Amino acid sequence: MYGMYGGMDPYAMEPFMETPSVGTEALGLAGVLLGFFSVFYIIMFAVSIVMYIFQSLGIYTVAKRRGINHPWLAWIPVGVLWILGSISDQYQYVTKGRVRNRRKVLLGLEIAALLLLVPLIISTVVSVAAVLGESAAALGVSAIVLLLSYLALLVLAIINTVFLYIAMYDFYASCNPGNAAMFLVLSILFSVTQPFFMFACRNKDAGMPPRKETPPPAPAQPLPIVEAQSELTPETPAEEPPVEEPSACETAPVVQETQVAEETPAEIPEETPEETPEETPEETE
Repeated sequence: MYGMYGGMDPYAMEPFMETPSVGTEALGLAGVLLGFFSVFYIIMFAVSIVMYIFQSLGIYTVAKRRGINHPWLAWIPVGVLWILGSISDQYQYVTKGRVRNRRKVLLGLEIAALLLLVPLIISTVVSVAAVLGESAAALGVSAIVLLLSYLALLVLAIINTVFLYIAMYDFYASCNPGNAAMFLVLSILFSVTQPFFMFACRNKDAGMPPRKETPPPAPAQPLPIVEAQSELTPETPAEEPPVEEPSACETAPVVQETQVAEETPAEIPEETPEETPEETPEETE
């Protein structure tokens, strides 16, 4: 192992130099795990987007066909609960005559849960700062606030889930009442199936009562052609040709002639007796 110069033989150190260190192996394993989890989260994110699109499209189509106000809210993360609750309220009112406000309950619970995240995040940050600063008083207060925030958020999550499943059942029952219970159970056990069930029910109304058909408006009777034309284009009186007035020179002789005719009476012709032919004696014989 030692050479002729009293040093270590370099060839004897080859086995020690070839063996990798423990730190290198841990670093390589961490890189593999990081790559695996990165790919996994990317796939999960893509699947989540696809599921959200199918769910929003199914709820939006049903809401639009049934006349729900603002159906475009189905594409907004918080607004989708309002539209789903509106569909449930409409189903309860139309089929059973009950007035429900599940859309308001779902929206209120979701907003309350989002507001509870604020003290939860603040108490978590204060707890970490208290541990680093070794402040027992701050750690105790932040721990109590953190625990209460978690409990309140858990209660709200349970209540929200119950109302969400009720509204979901009404959605399935209004579209496909025969398979509503099965769709709900599968949606609870395998949440990945929920968006596809809603998308499949988007054009169905088997659980809704038939709509009353309003009679079409009577067609307007057209006016007669003559009357219509007379109303549109009123008749204009025909223009009479202008009458030319005679001049003074032309009227003077006529007046004189008429005056002379009036002064001289008309001559009556004398009747002449007709001559009778004389009879000859020969004709008498």
